Amino acid sequence: MKKVLPLNYAPFITSECWTFFRVAIIQAYPNLTSWFADHFNCLTMNNKHECDFGEYGKRYNPVTYYDSILNTEELSVQEYDADNMIEFIKNSIDSDKYIVIDIDSSKVYDAISERFIAEFLFYGYDDTEECFYTPSILSGTWKEEKVSFGRFRKAYNKRKALSEDELFDVICCRENKSTLLTLSMRSDYKNSISLNAFYEEIAQLFLNHYQHYKHQVDDKSQPAYIFRKGIWGVYNGFLTMLGEIVKGEYDLNNATHSHGWANSVQRLIEYNRLFRWRVKLYQDSYEIDVCNSVYDKLDKILQNLEISQNMGIKLDIFYDEQLIYRISDRIVECFQLTESIVLHLRDVLEKYFVTS
Repeated sequence: MKKVLPLNYAPFITSECWTFFRVAIIQAYPNLTSWFADHFNCLTMNNKHECDFGEYGKRYNPVTYYDSILNTEELSVQEYDADNMIEFIKNSIDSDKYIVIDIDSSKVYDAISERFIAEFLFYGYDDTEECFYTPSILSGTWKEEKVSFGRFRKAYNKRKALSEDELFDVICCRENKSTLLTLSMRSDYKNSISLNAFYEEIAQLFLNHYQHYKHQVDDKSQPAYIFRKGIWGVYNGFLTMLGEIVKGEYDLNNATHSHGWANSVQRLIEYNRLFRWRVKLYQDSYEIDVCNSVYDKLDKILQNLEISQNMGIKLDIFYDEQLIYRISDRIVECFQLTESIVLHLRDVLEKYFVTS
């Protein structure tokens, strides 16, 4: 027998696995895409200048944030040996449930030589080929991979054999502590959008140009936790980081490693792509008179960010202060273009409410 559940390999967010797994499921059901009309509409930046979708310097919770559209069951792997787990995964997929489970990547992929416990999403199986279907990012983009039942057994058993101390190091440092999840679409999700909610978002963007929060811990000898909220705060955070690099106050390696600069700017790119989609969704749904220049400006923002991302990666190869200034100029232009877009959308939406 064979069954493969739908999965969208080009969703709005692809920059990290926890979010990709969930949005790839949601966007595999086109009639439910409107969920994104009022989700992933806020960026945050922590005290290390790392940007993400979320609030208070932390990513949206990988379980509770999706409660309105995904059913999530948190289970334990302790009662299952490898063969029983294979049957459990197959039965779950037969019931239209996706599986997220911890296994040892080094037993799945030859390219990984050392033990690396990671979450895998399984969305299909084939008894004839004796394999599961999973998305993989090893090539740099998300692609479908087949994991043989034999490799799964080895990877699962390796994870099961870890000591409590080893499991603590793997699990307790991450946001999702559960080692086995089932995900399924909620049948009671209400597919609707609210123009008033979108207006409130735009109005808040207009009013709150820059939000920078500082939380001082009780121990005064420890540095305060600083985070930024919203698109303005994130733009400001990037400019602050670039200034610190020039002054020698920020470790350049922190800005250019694979999970630093490139991924943080990718969040900005994803935010603006999604924002562009949301503007078009509301324009088409309510026949709002949005000027075409809004889309041109959003396209310019995306172009600036993609160029800035590539220039930032070059800093990992050679230090060039002029390159930093050029990146800063593009970030400033993105800030200014966003100001113009928000002002126009506020005026257009207010006119719509007055005249409708």
